[in-house]
Amino acid sequence: MLFLKNLTTPLPTFLEKDPLFSVMDNVALSIATLHELSLGEKSKFKEYISSLPSIYSTLAYLTTDDFAIIEGFPAAELVLSTYRNICRQYGYLYLLFDRMKNETVLPNYMKAFCFKDYQWAISTVMSRNNMIPGNEGGVLCLIPLWDMINHKQGELTTDFDPASQSLVFFAMDSYQKGDEIFMDYGRRTSTEFLLYSGFVPETNRFHKVPIKLGLSRFDKLMALRTQVLEKLKLSSEINISVSSEDESFPPSDLIVFARIFVMNEDELQLTLKANDNTENLLSTVFSDNRIDNEARKFIEGRLNLLVSGYELRLGKNLKSVQVKDQFHEQCVRLCRQDIATLSQCLTAFAQNSH
Repeated sequence: MLFLKNLTTPLPTFLEKDPLFSVMDNVALSIATLHELSLGEKSKFKEYISSLPSIYSTLAYLTTDDFAIIEGFPAAELVLSTYRNICRQYGYLYLLFDRMKNETVLPNYMKAFCFKDYQWAISTVMSRNNMIPGNEGGVLCLIPLWDMINHKQGELTTDFDPASQSLVFFAMDSYQKGDEIFMDYGRRTSTEFLLYSGFVPETNRFHKVPIKLGLSRFDKLMALRTQVLEKLKLSSEINISVSSEDESFPPSDLIVFARIFVMNEDELQLTLKANDNTENLLSTVFSDNRIDNEARKFIEGRLNLLVSGYELRLGKNLKSVQVKDQFHEQCVRLCRQDIATLSQCLTAFAQNSH
């Protein structure tokens, strides 16, 4: 296993006390991977290093055309933030190595440290790392051979045996000689797959789409609605994640928010004055009354707006893209899964709430 305390030769000592290197395990392991690459034939991981791709389809190689696809979708902010962090990490390390070249003898890869080097190293770690138990907590590492197994949705079949200090992997299915072996990477949303593995599964029952709703500042009853929400220990803005597999959709916070959103002034005042009369507001079951009927329409309307808005956005984004690569296709798949998930939630809600 490739980890910091199991390298062919030690890393320069100045890294040990560096605040970024000592806190961010993924950054440290990325430099360790570059370190082993630079050793060539002298590295005890030479066969493993030589088997790695020379370039990846990951977020570290994000282009403006890639981002143009997901712009306006829920993942856009996370994608941009993660890419910026990668750029900041590189910038920090570049300046660190440049500063230290006059104080110590640096390995050649630190003297000519370029962004392509870091893109490759951080992509290797992002898409292949595993955390195993250690004496001082988890140890981030790369595991040759095991980390080449592709994902297939099923069940987790990897464990760690503390007695032998070994990773134990069981196949999910029966295989014949020459068959490709798969494993389940775990319960991740498709957004997480894109961020950390560089791909989106064709289907993913664990995918969730975030929805953000808030009161309008132009609503003359905004202050009153906020008071009612605060009484129920809710914020004037809600952030929820919905899944097509969630049988309890819509979540309780969305139902309560919808009820308060459609209340008139008299209903809001009555709710504020009532001491404990909040049972109906907090119920996850819709009744046949004005407030609940309007709340249902509100939820359906918001879902319809999101679906139609995302469909329109994706159509425009696709027309604006000039260059199409592998990561581009994964971004498109994520956007379509967002739309499909919301559409399925809308269909299920329409069927179950009437």
